Amino acid sequence: MDEFYQPFESEPKEPQKPKKTKNSPLLTIMLVFFSLMFVFCLVVVLGKLKDAHNEKENYDALSEIAGMSDEDKQLLEDQAKEKERIAHLVELHDMNPDFAGWLTIPDTNINYPVMCTPNDVEYYLHRDFYGEKAAGGVPFLGGGCTSFSSSIIAHGHHMRNGTMFADLMKYMKKDFWETHPTVYYSTLEQNGAYEVVAALNYDATVSEDPKAFNIYRYAGDLTEEEFNAFMNYVMSHKIYDTGVTAEYGDRLLTLSTCAYHTENGRFLVVARQKAAPAEETAK
Repeated sequence: MDEFYQPFESEPKEPQKPKKTKNSPLLTIMLVFFSLMFVFCLVVVLGKLKDAHNEKENYDALSEIAGMSDEDKQLLEDQAKEKERIAHLVELHDMNPDFAGWLTIPDTNINYPVMCTPNDVEYYLHRDFYGEKAAGGVPFLGGGCTSFSSSIIAHGHHMRNGTMFADLMKYMKKDFWETHPTVYYSTLEQNGAYEVVAALNYDATVSEDPKAFNIYRYAGDLTEEEFNAFMNYVMSHKIYDTGVTAEYGDRLLTLSTCAYHTENGRFLVVARQKAAPAEETAK
C-alpha cells in the first residue's frame, strides 16, 4: 500500500490561564484577624521584654547604690564592711522611705530591695522601687511586721522570666541548700545573715475556720507560744532536714512565693538569724 495511516492532529490549543478563585468573606476575615493577633502578640512580647530589661537595669543601679553588686556579695559577712554597707542602705531609704532592707541570695537573681507599707501591704505588688507600674513589683514585707520584728515574712512574685523570687524554688532541692545555706537580709540597723532552717510547700487557701493554721499570722513580735506553734508547723512540713533548728528568741525570716502544687500554693523558705561573732557581741 502506498498510503500510510496518519493520526489525526488537532490544532494546538492556546494555554489557558487558571481560573481565579474568589476567597470567601469568612476566610478573608479570618486571615485579617489572625494577622492582627500575630502583630498584637508580637507587640506584647516585645513590650514585656523591654519592661523586663528596664526593670533589670533599675535594680542593677539600685544594687550598686546598696553596695550589693556581684563583687560586694562575696563580702556579705565581712564585719568591717557593715557600717559602710548600712550607710549605702540609708541612701536608698532617703530615696524612698518605704525601703526596709536589702535581700540577697548568692548565685541567684534574688538581689532586691524589700519594701514596707503597713497601711497598704500590697502597694508594691505591681510597682517598682520608684512607685511606677511594674509587673514584677518589688519584694515587700507582709502584714503585721517590719524589719525590726522578730518574725519577718517577705513576699515576692514567681516570675516566668526568672526574676523576683523565682529562684527561691531552687531550695526545693537539698543539694542547692547544701551549697547555699545562708540568705542575707540587711537593714538600716544591721547586716543580717540568716541560715536556712527549712523549705516547705504551703496551701494559702483561706479557711473559714478561725482556728485553722495560717502561717502568715505568725509575723511580727511573737510570743513564745506563737513562736513554738509556728516552728512546730514548719518542722513537721519541711521537705528535707537541714539539721538547723530555731529557739524562742531567735529572729526569723520567711520568704514566700507562689508555687503550683495546688491552686493557692506557696513555697516558703524559713531561716533564722545567725549569731554575731563573739568579738562583735562583746563590744
